[in-house]
Amino acid sequence: MSNDIYLIGEVGREITLANTIDKVNNSNSVEPLNVHIHSGGGSVYDGLAIYNYLKGLKQEVNTISSGLVASIASIIFLAGRKETRVVNNTDSFLIHLPLSGKKGNAEDFEKAAKELRSVEDKLSNIYVKETNLTKEEALGLMNKDEMLDVNFIKEKGFVSTINEFKAVAKFNINNKDEMSNTLTKKEAEGLFGKLERLISNTFGKKDEPTNKIVQDSIGTDIDFTGVEEDGTPQKGDSATINNEKAEGSYLMPSGETFVFVDGVLDSITEASNDDSNEELEAAKKEIEELKATLEATNSTVTEKEKEIETMTNSFTEVTNEFKELKNTITSGYVPAGKKIAKLETGTAKRTFRNK
Repeated sequence: MSNDIYLIGEVGREITLANTIDKVNNSNSVEPLNVHIHSGGGSVYDGLAIYNYLKGLKQEVNTISSGLVASIASIIFLAGRKETRVVNNTDSFLIHLPLSGKKGNAEDFEKAAKELRSVEDKLSNIYVKETNLTKEEALGLMNKDEMLDVNFIKEKGFVSTINEFKAVAKFNINNKDEMSNTLTKKEAEGLFGKLERLISNTFGKKDEPTNKIVQDSIGTDIDFTGVEEDGTPQKGDSATINNEKAEGSYLMPSGETFVFVDGVLDSITEASNDDSNEELEAAKKEIEELKATLEATNSTVTEKEKEIETMTNSFTEVTNEFKELKNTITSGYVPAGKKIAKLETGTAKRTFRNK
């Protein structure tokens, strides 16, 4: 059973207390637990909950940076033993003051400010407890809001070990046999672009993240996290549908088909002009047939309404005549112009004539 768990993504979305507990439960509870973290931060309260949970485990907890540890993710990182926190020399590490996305009137902002001060105090106390920083130093770094040098964070007790290695970027667009194992220049540029957007969205002092939300041909909302509102979804972008990882194929209004695998846009199938024209013609034909059926139905309904109206008038005439005849029989009077009516009851016979 592996004793390495990976916390990757936004805290409160991809990284939650629930899925962290699940991952720990699926590990060896006796052996040391290695927690790999790659996150730009997220929900403060979710991060504090995960920190408290990891700190409360009986087994030894080691934390390893896997690229980016920032904002509330740095608090989760500090849940590891001070002697076994590891960072790579190419990683990025950042702490800052908590942010709020609340809106409202002056009273709302005053409440939000009070809450932020309380959270600020809690976070700075954790930094003091888990590192060599003083309270003033912790608040100063949080207010500075800048990426911290890996040697600096080792000096200040954030980490115990720095893994030294050289990152090699290999671009090979000529050898097709090696393409499956090598990033193309376009793919690499896309990855760097996403990293820039992630850093901008996380640390750009924005009140709320800006995600790209598109709809498929039947109106299903597809939320591309990490894609700017005015951006275009690309292969490799993460997406959710109803707060769950996107999965399966979705036909877009443009005719393209988005295919998702485990919450990631795996491929985009271009629309075929021939197929689109055939589908369009078929749709037009179906609409015309529906219109013809509707018109025929309306015509039939109109005829039936006329028949009902005629029957109603006839019924009214018969009813009136019956009432008149009943009155005649009762009174013994036959109006002028009416035929003589003869009524027989038992053996008694009576003839009514015009008076």
